[in-house]
Amino acid sequence: MPRGLPHLILPCETRYREFEAKLLFAAHAAERGWQVTVGAKKALDTRLARLPRGVYVGKSVTARNAGLYDILHRLGHTVAAWDEEGLVYASPEVYHATKVGPGILNMPEALFAWGEANAEAWRSYPDYAGTPIAITGNPRADLLRPELRGYFAPEAEALREQHGDFILVNTNFSRLNHFNPGESRQRHLIEDGGAKIVSEDDPRLGLA
Repeated sequence: MPRGLPHLILPCETRYREFEAKLLFAAHAAERGWQVTVGAKKALDTRLARLPRGVYVGKSVTARNAGLYDILHRLGHTVAAWDEEGLVYASPEVYHATKVGPGILNMPEALFAWGEANAEAWRSYPDYAGTPIAITGNPRADLLRPELRGYFAPEAEALREQHGDFILVNTNFSRLNHFNPGESRQRHLIEDGGAKIVSEDDPRLGLA
């Protein structure tokens, strides 16, 4: 890597959700003089000590990030964060209960929000202490802009040829979508009497 250039580190956890968006972000940063490392999150996180010091853009603000963000700071990296799942949620209360960890909003040097609703959800979290929030949107949404949609044209055309005219309804019910008869862990839990019944007031039922 060229020495002297600012370094941006973009971990990618879910290939089909975010890889192209991270590449778009990387391309814009490179045009502005940054050196950029894009890669699988696990691979990058296990090699942080070998990477040039830079700005690491974390993918979420859940409690599980506390150790990672602490290590990044100890290694001399700057931490920024957004929430890949922060665009849509059932309510601020559900979001706080499921997507924000105690103290995590205060660990990054900056937070990047999808929009004002996402920013306000962070500001209203009980222990938020004023970490700067920039409303930047997300490169996943930028890929839907008219001038960029052509990137997916070949794949979209192949789907049309395979399925004809269809309407795609995107859902966010992974606990149900992942049910495979004969293989599902949920089914075995129910059959073995190990399923846990939660109150209808449990915020996790919001499926945010």
